[in-house]
Amino acid sequence: MSLAFRTILILVFAGATVAAAAGEALVTGTATHSDRTALPSGAVLQVTLEDVSLADAPAVVIATHTEENPGAPPYAFSLAYDPAEIDARHTYSVRARVTLGARLLMATDTHAPVITRDAPMQVDVTLRPVASRANRAGQVQTAPGLTLPATFTGTVPMASGPGVRWHLDLWPDQVYHLRQIYGDGDGAYDRGRWRADPARDAIVLRGGREAPVLLEILEGGDLRLMSHKGDPIESDLPYNLTAGPLTPVEDVQFLTGMLRYLADAAVFAECLTGRSYPVAVEGAYTEAERAYLRLEDREPGAPVLTLLYGRLAMRPAMEGADRTHLVIDSFLRLELEFACASSGGHDDLQATAELTNTYWKIVEIFGNTMLPVKNRREPHVILRTSEPATFNATVGCNMIRGGYEIESDRLSFGDAAMTRMACPPALDAMERALSQALAQTVRWRLHGDMLDLFDEGGEHVLKAKAVYFQ
Repeated sequence: MSLAFRTILILVFAGATVAAAAGEALVTGTATHSDRTALPSGAVLQVTLEDVSLADAPAVVIATHTEENPGAPPYAFSLAYDPAEIDARHTYSVRARVTLGARLLMATDTHAPVITRDAPMQVDVTLRPVASRANRAGQVQTAPGLTLPATFTGTVPMASGPGVRWHLDLWPDQVYHLRQIYGDGDGAYDRGRWRADPARDAIVLRGGREAPVLLEILEGGDLRLMSHKGDPIESDLPYNLTAGPLTPVEDVQFLTGMLRYLADAAVFAECLTGRSYPVAVEGAYTEAERAYLRLEDREPGAPVLTLLYGRLAMRPAMEGADRTHLVIDSFLRLELEFACASSGGHDDLQATAELTNTYWKIVEIFGNTMLPVKNRREPHVILRTSEPATFNATVGCNMIRGGYEIESDRLSFGDAAMTRMACPPALDAMERALSQALAQTVRWRLHGDMLDLFDEGGEHVLKAKAVYFQ
């Protein structure tokens, strides 16, 4: 902070002290956040002075500082309080958060003691981004060229320095976890949902960061980082991530999610991915449980937004095989006024998928249900808006490729080429049926996320489901 700015703050605090009513005292300080950019229009900064003496009970608010549209940090604040309300045996702390409407954008995640126990009267606090749920539109089972679940690792070059070590975990339910280590520094973490981009033969990661990450799917199932515009990176440098067996990261991370407690068990639904985890009865579990049980005016089992440091680790399940649990390393607090903010979700799926540039999972051919064969790609068809327009389709053995034409609700598939790999009898029969269905198609219809193809007589020849969108 510059000397000039410190001088301005001192003058502001001095003026506030003069203006304070007789008998009042002030806690002053600044709040900032890591990227130091201006907050969006409509954002509200709230800083509170709280009695936090009881670890297993909600804090008691002593004073509040509120600022609308605070702009760029740092943000000066002053909290006036009556010294007569202060108990020298108690612990007091400053907490800050930023909201935008019903969304919680940022919050402090560390204890900032003031007033008693030799604590200062002036503090500087740092706001951390709070995860909001990633868009969950288009959940998928698989993606072309990927065998999941899997972990992808590699060191991606930087403009300077030793590079960034990537550890990317992908699951077939469209969840990803990412750890990046810059040089010899600490790990940076992100979680969210991925989708496939058929037009680019790529996947797109959307999680806690503002910009999506695009990764090209390579032959053999490895991934390669793409530019922020989605273009391939033409370089001999190692931008590849190598596929391997799933080895999830179990590092301690800052997590936000909805905590429920019912029937002597707690469940945590992580905000960015929407995944739910049972909470292991270890670490700071007891502290979180006590804070939840002391809440008033809440229905039993009601979800409450919870901020904590924790890790996702395998633990014995109450029944069946071991499963992933949340292990709470450090319980921070409950946020009673907020929930996981959603930028999408299943309710926000577009009403109708697009015919082109969509991965269509084939579910029926001539009325017969199509089921994936183990260790084979699932039956699917993709119509690409390339020049010329092309399609590719498979039932899990050979790939059928060719052109197509669309005019209103009319659709025709042209002459197609096919690879010539020998197929097991079951797949061979399915493949012949797919070829016949495509050859007989003359009309298409969409309703929601389902695609129907019809022959000249109006009979169904193929039914498919959209499992991710362009």
